[in-house]
Amino acid sequence: MECNFWIGQKVVCVDVSPSYVGLDCGLVEGAVYTIRGIRKYDEGIGVKLKEVETRADVFHVAAWRAERFRPAVERTTDISIFRRILKDIDSKVKKTEEV
Repeated sequence: MECNFWIGQKVVCVDVSPSYVGLDCGLVEGAVYTIRGIRKYDEGIGVKLKEVETRADVFHVAAWRAERFRPAVERTTDISIFRRILKDIDSKVKKTEEV
């Protein structure tokens, strides 16, 4: 049983099926959550979420099955290439105007 999650990691919910007792799990499919804790159970790995506090949090350490989540892909947008393209175009336009 391997855990590829870590505390502070952003994850996306991919499984909002009802709990084993048939109750609504309370998660939102596609929503991004932050892991605040990780638990190892006989059945697998569980994660506690910063954005969701369950009633069980008050009484014992409950967690969501890790299989309900995938790592969130955080993309940083870098527009430097577009700035270079514009700079090249500007210099070509200036050369054309000079001729």
